[in-house]
This record gives sequence, structure tokens and C-alpha cells, in this order.
Amino acid sequence: MEKLTGVRGGMSYQDRIKQLKDARIALWDVFKECEREGSTDTGIYKGTEETNDFETFLNKYTGIRRIYLNGKGPEKAFRKRVWPKLPQSVKSRLTLATLPSTSQNNTHQTETEKGEEWRRSLEDFIHK
Repeated sequence: MEKLTGVRGGMSYQDRIKQLKDARIALWDVFKECEREGSTDTGIYKGTEETNDFETFLNKYTGIRRIYLNGKGPEKAFRKRVWPKLPQSVKSRLTLATLPSTSQNNTHQTETEKGEEWRRSLEDFIHK
């Protein structure tokens, strides 16, 4: 997000959130909490995952039209654990898209290639 929006990681949490909101971007992990070994999603212990309350969030913020998922792992978790629980009225307004994982473990693309794909996908938001 820093490279795309200029929202610097060293800013206070409140300032980063404000700037992301101003850019019309919300960031939220699929999982509210889980237990895992290490820092990658492949280290998540099955059965420890608790998803965030997307239904309440999406009912509150009815202007959200697109959800971009950061890689195939979050996409799989979202489609399995969140999507089936959403009411049709919410699903019908949403478009889901999976972007390349920004994880360093994703070696299928260079950081520059990943960044360009993210930039193209979010272009409507980061330039307004």
C-alpha cells in the first residue's frame, strides 16, 4: 500500500487509516485470529481460524463494490468461510478479484511485476 498510495508504514495507525480511507481503500484480513507457526499462511493450524465479521462490515459500508484478495490462500479462505455466509443482497453488488500475493514466498513474479498488477487493479482508487 505504501508504494501504491504513499501511505507510509512509519505513520501513526490513525493517520494510515485516514489516508487509506481518503483513497477509498479498506484493508482487512480474512482471519480475525488464528494460531500459526511462523509468519506465512501455510503455517496456520487448521481449526484455529476465526474469520472477521464481513457480513456486518459489508452491510454497514454499502458502497463497497470490489474485494481484492492478496493471493490464493486468502481467496480460498474467503470463498470457503465468508462468501457462503453473506446474504445474496451483499453478494450481488460485489466483485471478487485475486491479486498476486505480496508475500516474499510468492516467487512466481518479481516484486515489480506484483506491484504493477496491483497498481493496474487499484488504479481507479489510487488516482482519485
